[in-house]
Amino acid sequence: MRNLYKAILPVLITLALVIVGIWEFPAYLRGVYNPVEGYDCIIFQDGTLVKAKNGKNGAIDLSSTNASNVVNQAVAQGNSVYIKFGEYKLSSDILCMHALRNP
Repeated sequence: MRNLYKAILPVLITLALVIVGIWEFPAYLRGVYNPVEGYDCIIFQDGTLVKAKNGKNGAIDLSSTNASNVVNQAVAQGNSVYIKFGEYKLSSDILCMHALRNP
């Protein structure tokens, strides 16, 4: 009986870790976890609007249906800009005059 517990315990622990990983991973994709600390500006989609949130005070500084305008204005105003995962429709080029960094 003791050998049975030794065999089952690692399987149960592995199963529990897999279930927790499956449960929490979609929350990470939805942006529940905040990996964007330290950026001057965070760009994200809110319905049909593209918004730029001030990374220091949390205020929405820019908002538009035109993603190109929001991104270009945010890049011009801040040193570091984080663009959350999504599909952004651009109507013009994005101008980056500063060095790019990957988190």
